[in-house]
Amino acid sequence: MKTFTHVKKSVKKKTSVYSQKKLNGFLHVWYEIFWYFETRNRLLKSENLDIPTFESFLLHMRNLKDFFERTRMNIGGSKKTIIKRATKDDDIVSEDYKYKAKRISIGKKIRLKLNQELAHLSYKRNKSNSQNTLWHIEDKGMANFNKNCKDFLKYMKSNFSLHMDFDELDRMYKLSKYIK
Repeated sequence: MKTFTHVKKSVKKKTSVYSQKKLNGFLHVWYEIFWYFETRNRLLKSENLDIPTFESFLLHMRNLKDFFERTRMNIGGSKKTIIKRATKDDDIVSEDYKYKAKRISIGKKIRLKLNQELAHLSYKRNKSNSQNTLWHIEDKGMANFNKNCKDFLKYMKSNFSLHMDFDELDRMYKLSKYIK
């Protein structure tokens, strides 16, 4: 992972609320979003299930889900609407960029797959097979998740273009082909 060197020169001399640490953090988020869409695209084009690509897709989605849904403080509410606090002070969350944390409606089956079958040894995970694995990539819950990723990038581009060079970032990780 590269460090964030895409800070505009005119901003480097100014004191900014967006520290180098947060700008570097955004590079990690950009990387996660790129690989989420890239692995999704590869899976949709593939005739056979490629397990490493599928697990990579789920891992990037899980990282982004935590990024969008976790907050720096606990927010109360029912079990369905509660947003969990970031587990560590150095966790990168969307609120770091003034993008409100919110629970993304991805559907129960997708959430279960992320929570129980990705990085968790379980009997349920062992029973998974290719027939019940890929059906949900085009699901409505996935459309919500895709939209949230795109909305966040559009938000960043419109609110942080003074702080970073998005064209340079796009040359590094070509996200513009997924954000239309």
